[in-house]
Amino acid sequence: MTGAWTQEGPRLLLFVILLGFGVAAPPTRAQDASTEAGAISGVVVDKNNGESLPGANVSIEGTTTGTTTDLKGRYRLKDLDPGTYKVLFSFVGFQDKTVSGVTVKPGETTTLDVTLAEETAQMEEVVVQAQAARDTEAGMLKDRAKAASVSNAISAEAMSAAGAGTAASAMKQVTGASVVEGKYVVVRGLGGRYSKTLLNGVDLPSADPDGQSTPLDLFPSSLLSNVKTVKTFTPDQPGDFSGGLVDVTTKSFPKEFTFSASASTTINPRVQFEDGFINHSSGNVNFLGFSDNGLSIPSSVGQMSRNEFNSSRNQLTEAFGGEMGPQSGSPPVNQGYSVSLGNQSEVGGRPLGYVVAATLDRKASFYENGSTGRFERGSGGGLQPIIDLQDRKSTIESSLGGIANLTYKLTPNHEFGLNALYTHKGETVTRFQQGAWPGEASRDDVLRNRSLFFKERDVLSLNLNGESLLKDAADIKVKWNAAYSTTSQQEPDRRFFASIDREGFSPDAFDQGLREPSRLFRDLSEDQYSGKLDVTVPVTVFDRDSEIKVGGSVEYANRDFSERFFSYRRPDSEAQINFTGDEDSFFSDENFGVVGTEDASGNDIVGLTLADETPNTSSYTGERTIGAGYVMADVPVTEKLRAIGGIRLETTDLSVEASSNDQGSITEVDLLPSLNLVYSLTENMNLRAAASRTLARPTFREIAPYSSFAFIQGTINTGNPDLQRTLISNLDLRWEWFPNPGEVLAASAYYKEMDDPIEKAFISTSSNTGSQATWKNVPSATVFGAEFEARARLDRLSGTLRNFTVGGNLSLTRSEIDVPCVEFAEDDPDDCVQGELFFRQVNNEPSTRDLQGQSPFLVSLNLQYNNPESGTTASLFYSVFGERLSVVSSGSTPDVFTQPRPELTASVSQSLLDHWKIEVEAENLLDSKAEETYSFRGEEVAYQRHSLGRSFKLGLSYSIN
Repeated sequence: MTGAWTQEGPRLLLFVILLGFGVAAPPTRAQDASTEAGAISGVVVDKNNGESLPGANVSIEGTTTGTTTDLKGRYRLKDLDPGTYKVLFSFVGFQDKTVSGVTVKPGETTTLDVTLAEETAQMEEVVVQAQAARDTEAGMLKDRAKAASVSNAISAEAMSAAGAGTAASAMKQVTGASVVEGKYVVVRGLGGRYSKTLLNGVDLPSADPDGQSTPLDLFPSSLLSNVKTVKTFTPDQPGDFSGGLVDVTTKSFPKEFTFSASASTTINPRVQFEDGFINHSSGNVNFLGFSDNGLSIPSSVGQMSRNEFNSSRNQLTEAFGGEMGPQSGSPPVNQGYSVSLGNQSEVGGRPLGYVVAATLDRKASFYENGSTGRFERGSGGGLQPIIDLQDRKSTIESSLGGIANLTYKLTPNHEFGLNALYTHKGETVTRFQQGAWPGEASRDDVLRNRSLFFKERDVLSLNLNGESLLKDAADIKVKWNAAYSTTSQQEPDRRFFASIDREGFSPDAFDQGLREPSRLFRDLSEDQYSGKLDVTVPVTVFDRDSEIKVGGSVEYANRDFSERFFSYRRPDSEAQINFTGDEDSFFSDENFGVVGTEDASGNDIVGLTLADETPNTSSYTGERTIGAGYVMADVPVTEKLRAIGGIRLETTDLSVEASSNDQGSITEVDLLPSLNLVYSLTENMNLRAAASRTLARPTFREIAPYSSFAFIQGTINTGNPDLQRTLISNLDLRWEWFPNPGEVLAASAYYKEMDDPIEKAFISTSSNTGSQATWKNVPSATVFGAEFEARARLDRLSGTLRNFTVGGNLSLTRSEIDVPCVEFAEDDPDDCVQGELFFRQVNNEPSTRDLQGQSPFLVSLNLQYNNPESGTTASLFYSVFGERLSVVSSGSTPDVFTQPRPELTASVSQSLLDHWKIEVEAENLLDSKAEETYSFRGEEVAYQRHSLGRSFKLGLSYSIN
């Protein structure tokens, strides 16, 4: 621990000192602070439906100062002397409004968001006080669900109040959402396959090459305007989601100069204060997440073919180096830094808004009392072990990220933007396992596995977009974007080394049944190009203002994956090179290649050598083209009933090729209809109903005919080129009430029918050295459930509780799949003789089961305290999910379930002086374990289990808003 602080502590201290010097200097002003001009800015929207009102007039009473709102309803009145004003708002067809008592302070921007109501017979002007406009109208509007679909949204203010440092942390507050591994969002208990992530409305590539989920811990909350989760489909959205669509919106057009910087450090006593941390020198990650050592294939090997390398392997082995085992080490201090800057300026006499931000994080995790087990059904009816290992694992992770957003208003009705995002993450993993191997050895023999690897991931996303209001063409709105993104992952020199100590014998690294010591080099890159166009045409239907929206999109992605696999060959017996338990000695340079001139037959005596054993299917390429077109209408059928309906046509052309004989492809054309109904029971109460059809596609990895594993005796995952896409029929019903600003009470019900859902399942031909799994379609599945959400201020109970808010949400879900059968008996159509159902019938298990990845319940509770006067906020969050099926059984291998892991997080923050804030946070206060278990006939044993420990964070930030 001391060594870690010595290395990393000064960086944290230096950052804080420099930050303090930078912000402590008094700013230079061109004029006296008391007379410096201020501004008023905000948004003008339609009170009835929440839509922005472009072209509305905004002026200061009694002056010539005025402006019009832009195409998003935004306005800004600048160069105002300090004082109190009356602000006038008007728009054709709407009642005028005057907001009095608007105070402008020197050098500050006053926010004034306003709603305008349609004209009535009385045509009276509405006069309100500024405080009422902000707190009841705009605040109420923010909470009311005026969207076309069932959705939830978390604002930047809510994230800050909850102490959420990233979008992933904030998502824990969303009804029906849970966060897996601290970064992946699961909506309504459905896995990442059924969720989709957008960045500023554009599909974001996954940084996980094996799945579709995008890790939301990439997005610091300081960079975000809001995170919206859509749960029902409309035709202008991508068709490949049914659980939820998560749209992350970054800050784009600051109203005034903003700056923030923060530094934090986190301690997990189980990591930083206990001995046993392991590492390997070849995987050292520097502070920015890049490897300090060259880990790529040696240049002398280069692009050699397999045969070329093997013919010269005696001479080339030494070039790879010899570290194959873990070393004792010290964990770094967990720390994080962020800085962001935003402002408006004028270019060509028009406003240009910009936001730039960067984040840097470094953290370590460690456990030493973990368990790894692989079991199968035994002949006696119980579970018998194949392997049963103690598990120790250390991880060091560094990440670097940044965004740069530019928004330019060419005219009040034409706006263009450029959004750029870059993230880099480097991860070093060192793992050591030892224990029994009953599948190949006696209980007294000891199996030892060592896994060392370093992994780098990069994501770059560029999005050029524009939005126009064509005033001379019937107020048609045109919105477009063109995006490019690239994702890469390198795993240079992933190393595996297993040995066994058989009772009465010396340790052996080449025992029969062991995987030979091996080294893998993996490289993945994926590029994605997309374009989208939306055109909204105002029309009149039933004498009411309505909209027709048409558009289309195209997306093309290509992936290249390559792997080279090298394994060590047993030394010649004459070399007398034996493994004695010391990895460094065994894999030393003097033991590589030719170690003697001649044996008894006159041949060279060869020690340890690497052989290139790369299989023909170790590399694959993939292409995916998705085209779409849609038409939809948004019509107020009556004064209270709004209908949003339409249809989307989506084409899929997906292909993966590992070799000329190993290919997979999907070519489909799908029609995806949608209907959403919103009925306003009262001004602040809605009833919603929705029906739609969506789909889910397999990923490149799932369809690629390629096998991979993460560690020795780990599950070997093999792609399935015969996978097909899933079609999903969705029904939703929701009642929602917003009694006061910041309060909500809602209840929802949903039903889904899935055709050909995709699941991860064991393969019945699993070897006794580890399990094999693949992805497969099952015929059908049904998912239905209910959601309940409540959030209320406690001042309704007592005035002394006016700063407290309590909230919670509950999701209850039931899923059901008819277990598939490959073949039924000829004389009995209910008697399965081959397939998963056969084994369930033999073991008297039900013929139905849950959908893989589906949680039966999700619970989230929170208590928050926010005192604006003292600058104090505090929060307490609790969440837990129900047991869910992780991997489906097949043959003699039972089901694997992820067990519930209750999480309790507490945070307190305090504002200091004018711009400083200090924050303390504690995570996993219940010290819950991460656990997956086999379950069979009431018996549960560990598939994978380890402790996470409690974490304590201290942060300091400085901001100018």
